[in-house]
Amino acid sequence: MLAIRRIFSNALHWSIFILFVILPSVNTNSLMNGTQSGKTFFFIWGVAIITSLSIVRSCFGARFAKLNLSIIDLLLLTFMCHVLLRNSWTNLENSLLFFELLGVAILYVILSRLPINVLFYSLISIVISGTFQSVYGILQL
Repeated sequence: MLAIRRIFSNALHWSIFILFVILPSVNTNSLMNGTQSGKTFFFIWGVAIITSLSIVRSCFGARFAKLNLSIIDLLLLTFMCHVLLRNSWTNLENSLLFFELLGVAILYVILSRLPINVLFYSLISIVISGTFQSVYGILQL
């Protein structure tokens, strides 16, 4: 069981790293606004994969994880409930930004349960992807 959990933990860590590194370079020409829409769809699929890996990893855990809530977690939960209720009561259309917000909230919950060394590698992957995107932007000038 421990070996299976380790495999899914490594897959989860690598998928987070890959999501952060590849996301800035995603561009889909078949969509109307290919740059933003392609990134949104890639992000949503990436978060879905990361969520499923996290669920499988927690199913193979030897112990149940404690649920530690901080003020930030409660504020995020309150804000998400507000957005969900507002969209459902006022019959607003769910835009790409709404789905990105849900994805970011799910990714926050997953990242907050990971060890600090994985967060360090996630930060490095964000810096790498930002560097790639800035170099690509400079080359377009």
